[in-house]
Amino acid sequence: MSIRSQNFAITGSTSLDVADTGIQSVEGEPAKRLIRIDFTVSGWNGAVVKAFEGQTQKQGNYDTAFQAHAAVASMTAANTPMLKGFDVDRELTVGNPYFLSVGAAGTATSIRGSYVYEQAD
Repeated sequence: MSIRSQNFAITGSTSLDVADTGIQSVEGEPAKRLIRIDFTVSGWNGAVVKAFEGQTQKQGNYDTAFQAHAAVASMTAANTPMLKGFDVDRELTVGNPYFLSVGAAGTATSIRGSYVYEQAD
């Protein structure tokens, strides 16, 4: 088994939820076990970041709970975010992607990060 990663970026919107294509196991290859999704946000705008498996929402939180990859004017020691993404620890199946989406906000929140997974060599 080796640990690998697949990078992604999501450009947010002020009017629509925007989703990534995600990660899933591929027919004919060893199954992938998604360990976690590491990501940062572009700002704290009140958008909701959600993780889905297929059509089912598994996790979610406001962008203010996550680390930012740009300077955030409202950041103080009292409200420093603690989350670096979502822990998953789940074997992925073929045809059922695990993916992130970011909700609409007055100012768009963009996300960049990586799916960290384990797969047999």
